[in-house]
Amino acid sequence: MMLEDFILKSARDVHRSGYVTLSREGYELVVDPSMSVITNYSTAHKERTWEQVKAGVLSRFGHKSRESTGPAPERGPDLPARVVLATLNPGAAFLSSRTLTAFSKLHGLRDLDDASLEVDIRAALAVAKADGELGAADRVAVVAILHGGFTWLVSKDAQVVVGVRRSRASD
Repeated sequence: MMLEDFILKSARDVHRSGYVTLSREGYELVVDPSMSVITNYSTAHKERTWEQVKAGVLSRFGHKSRESTGPAPERGPDLPARVVLATLNPGAAFLSSRTLTAFSKLHGLRDLDDASLEVDIRAALAVAKADGELGAADRVAVVAILHGGFTWLVSKDAQVVVGVRRSRASD
């Protein structure tokens, strides 16, 4: 059921080897090129199953997720990675809940108010845009911008910052 859900909707990274990483709501599946065999699995939700997360069961650990400040913009046309980097507007891009939560966790800012956190994220994103480089992996749904040990994931229409994480060798 989880694989089916992820095939229907998830962020996808296609690796040069043909393997595909499917990411959604703190879960990550790596599947073979046929998309039928799961070869790796990881989750940030060690205490809950995928079905529990889908059903809205809260974490026992009291993890507080940040909420986006409004609806995501209407999806625009996909742009080449270099154009995404060039046209990304750090001051106006939509920041997903995933981005807000991950950035606050990665930088030890969990107690910071939402307005101040957004200012910090936009400042870091502006630096990443100016000094960063495009990731090497071919991604289906996002463009990766690498800077300072972090990978920023930006929608291919350059309107949404989908997430941020520590950089990996595959980035």
